Amino acid sequence: FPSHDKYVANFARILPNTSISYHVNAAKVKLLNLESFRSYSARESLFSSAFNKPNFELLVYRPSDDDPGYSDNALKKLQEAFTELEDFADRHEMRIEAFQTPQNAAMRLIEKEAA
Repeated sequence: FPSHDKYVANFARILPNTSISYHVNAAKVKLLNLESFRSYSARESLFSSAFNKPNFELLVYRPSDDDPGYSDNALKKLQEAFTELEDFADRHEMRIEAFQTPQNAAMRLIEKEAA
């Protein structure tokens, strides 16, 4: 995990025209890994201050909703899968953030670290 006092992230991907359920389940495992790390870090006081608790987030690569490389039906299934993942994250008090390029993910990491 890239981590710092302010931010801890993990990465996943969801791709249409593949086994979307496999990707969703793999992303759920990564969210649970983050949740375990959050619990462990709280028990072990890994972060410098109780007032400086980091945000835990899963960055998920997914094609954009208007990607011409996929059919409307494939993109609809992708959105449904992403919504399922968001609901799972909410139940575990975690965040997920979609990105379409490695540059988007890198900018998210930089922004969160600078915040």
